[in-house]
Parts: sequence; C-alpha cells; structure tokens
Amino acid sequence: MDLKSADMVVAALQAGTSAGITATTATAVSECYAALKTMVIRRLQRDGTSASDTESLMAGIVGDPHALIAALSDVHSADPVVHKAAELLATLGRQNGRTTVRIISSTGIMVGDHNQQTIHARSDG
Repeated sequence: MDLKSADMVVAALQAGTSAGITATTATAVSECYAALKTMVIRRLQRDGTSASDTESLMAGIVGDPHALIAALSDVHSADPVVHKAAELLATLGRQNGRTTVRIISSTGIMVGDHNQQTIHARSDG
C-alpha cells in the first residue's frame, strides 16, 4: 500500500479538474487529464468497483477525495497511473507544492519569501 502515490493521483485529478487553463496549455492538460481519468476509472473497475461506485468516487474528486484515495491505496509508485499523474502535475506546473507563474507585461515583481518593498513616490506638481 502506497498512500503517497494515491494522494498524488488524486491531487493531479483535482488540479486537472479545477485548473485555470490558458490557450497554450489547454490541449496538453486536457489530453493528459482525460488519459489519467480514464486510467483511474479502468483501474477501479478492474479491481471490482461497480460502474455506479466508480462514478460516485470520481464525482468526489473536488469535494471529498478521501474515498477515492482509499480506493487507490494499493497504487504503487511504479504504476502507470502514478506516472500519468506526475505528468499532469508537471504539465500544470504544480510539483512539490510549488506553482509556476508566468508574468507578462508587468512593471515589477517580487519573488521569494519575506520580501520587502520600498516605494518612492515623486510629486510632479
């Protein structure tokens, strides 16, 4: 039983479900998410989960994923489902609890923790 792998699969499904997808990544994310979801459904049904129970488990991805995590508790790190989940998380730019942010046309950004900013306003009057 590898609970970390099951957690990662469900996290990838959650991220894919609720991702704000830009036009550039839309196709890659949608295809990867659809493939992962299909793999999870097939795995659940192969393990004896009925179609209605599978539908119920998948519906709980966003709200209450604990039942799906428990159903996938025997998924191990070498399983193709886990590899597809990692691929989806990487595609979304979310890995190890970090998010990749793309900034376009900004006048300034701050990166890192505990930053301080000093603003010197000038008077044009």
